Amino acid sequence: MSGATVATSFFLATLTALMLFAATPVAAGDEEDAWAAFQAGDHQTAFRLWKRSAEQGDVAAQAKVGTSYLEGTGVPRNYVDAYAWLNIAAAQGGAWFLQSAPVAIRNHMDAITKLMTPAQIAEAQKLSRELCKKYVVPFRKE
Repeated sequence: MSGATVATSFFLATLTALMLFAATPVAAGDEEDAWAAFQAGDHQTAFRLWKRSAEQGDVAAQAKVGTSYLEGTGVPRNYVDAYAWLNIAAAQGGAWFLQSAPVAIRNHMDAITKLMTPAQIAEAQKLSRELCKKYVVPFRKE
């Protein structure tokens, strides 16, 4: 297993544990099935299940989708999508999220922006706003 794969596995395991009780409720089976698929090397299935949960407002799944795009795990590497999904995960997670996983998320966001052009960053910020309207705002608890 490469260093990037080990780091991604560790990050996803840590993120799952940190956000287990704070994520918006979704089908428990999706998370379990996604994690089992990921551990079995079926990253495409894991991504599909995490994305489905992410689109239902699950902050942990949003971070996993972003990380998948960053690492190219289960999907082609895409820094614009990685930035946008990690950004909405951080926005939805609030202060506790940034305190619980500050190094991982900040390092990912810093790494992504160093690899992107100014035009890609602008595109990612625009996409982040669109994703926020679709997958964060509707799930906010007033």
